[in-house]
Amino acid sequence: MEAKAMEAKFAEFRTELASLSTMVKEGLEKQNSEIAKHGVASDATGVFMDEMNKHWEQVVEDAKGMQEQVDKIQADFEQDGFKDPSVKNQSLGDRFVTSDAYKTWQNKSKSQTHKKMDSGVEVGSFFTKNSTLQTLKKTITTDAGSGEALTDQFRLQQAIMIALRPRVLRDLIPVLPLSEKAIEFPREDVFHILFTEVSVEATAGQPVVTVINTRGFFAGQTIVLAFGTGAVETKIIAAAGVDHTAKTLTLTTNLSNTHAVDVEVTADQFIFTPEAKIKPRANIKYSLVTEVAKTLATWIPISRQMSQDAPVIQQLVDGRLRDALGLSEEEQILYGDGASDQYQGLMTNPGALTYAQSSGLAGDTRLDAIRRAMTLVWLSNYRPSGVVLNPADFELIETQKASDGHYTFFQVQSGNGIGFVWRVPIVETQAIRAGDFLTGAFDVAATLWDRMDAEVRIADQHEDFFVKNLLLLLAEMRAAFATYRPTSFVVGDFDGPPP
Repeated sequence: MEAKAMEAKFAEFRTELASLSTMVKEGLEKQNSEIAKHGVASDATGVFMDEMNKHWEQVVEDAKGMQEQVDKIQADFEQDGFKDPSVKNQSLGDRFVTSDAYKTWQNKSKSQTHKKMDSGVEVGSFFTKNSTLQTLKKTITTDAGSGEALTDQFRLQQAIMIALRPRVLRDLIPVLPLSEKAIEFPREDVFHILFTEVSVEATAGQPVVTVINTRGFFAGQTIVLAFGTGAVETKIIAAAGVDHTAKTLTLTTNLSNTHAVDVEVTADQFIFTPEAKIKPRANIKYSLVTEVAKTLATWIPISRQMSQDAPVIQQLVDGRLRDALGLSEEEQILYGDGASDQYQGLMTNPGALTYAQSSGLAGDTRLDAIRRAMTLVWLSNYRPSGVVLNPADFELIETQKASDGHYTFFQVQSGNGIGFVWRVPIVETQAIRAGDFLTGAFDVAATLWDRMDAEVRIADQHEDFFVKNLLLLLAEMRAAFATYRPTSFVVGDFDGPPP
């Protein structure tokens, strides 16, 4: 069927359908009105609606016939060569140059300066699924000078990011919110279970010490004089060496130093007290510590176009800036020097204990050094809750072999993959420097106080950013780091085996 004839038939069908729809609508309104008024429609209205129903069925049949014709035309159109064997598998260009219109144009008098094609040539769609693009691929390539400009590339919506070390120290240390600008706490510096003071100057070279109160002391007990000073001495009370009347303590050996009045005499236990006698005394010393919440921040510039046209880039930057804050904070937790703009780090805390591998017993390995450092934590009356190791040092521990070639380290892991050494978790991170290690009571001895969680802001109010269409992307956080019990941490040094 010719296109114009088909178009006319469609117009006629639309007019007929509109007229039928109007009549059906009017008939239904009349029928509803009669039913509402008389309870039943009139016979005339019933006959009219029967006629409309028959007419509607005929229209449906006509529509089906027209659909079949359209489907046939579409199938013919989409078939290569339009059912003409002479042009089957021809490219669009072939169809054009072999057309009668093109040949007529080409055969016009060559003396004509301007030649014009009288009618266009219908060659088919450039975009239908059955077009001859496969044929075109043989001649149009992705090379420069051919179809390079027509090609596109698939772009991942996620940048391939540089790998960064995991942030793990916040998982090891308690983290609490802070509503003020600083955290202030009384820190216990000294706790002596048994305490007294020298009442009469005790001179060097003699074994007797006169004190304020002898209750709680007993023969064979170890005592410490001048704790925390350069003249500290550890002595043992001799048999029958406690005189409660004279208030003296006689030692098994002479004093090495002279101890003035008020010098401390301490011990780590005491005995029962008889009725009606002065009770022994303990001693605790505190210092008030204030840790101010410090701001950790960084920023980078981005173009406004990048922010608008590539939001995924901005999201990546948000994440990267937060990474920068987290990694910098871990450095501060370990190695901050306590200055006004830094945390007091655990590795640099002057109150922390220290242990060097070289100070151990002959044949000690890195594994032995870790265990001996943990013993110092236990002897400070704390329970170790973790060991922080650099991956390079942990590699040497895991790969150490005995003389017969078998590996000496057997690691036990929890269900979530956390490794253990000497019954405590291993925290493996590049945040701690190779050759260093750290153990201690992380769960009770320190806390991170978050004043402001990490956040990212964006603005153009910076220098000439506004006129350059640049934006400033700023990430910052505020937190304070408080170490309550420095002596519960032991800073270790893998400085080599003992001589």
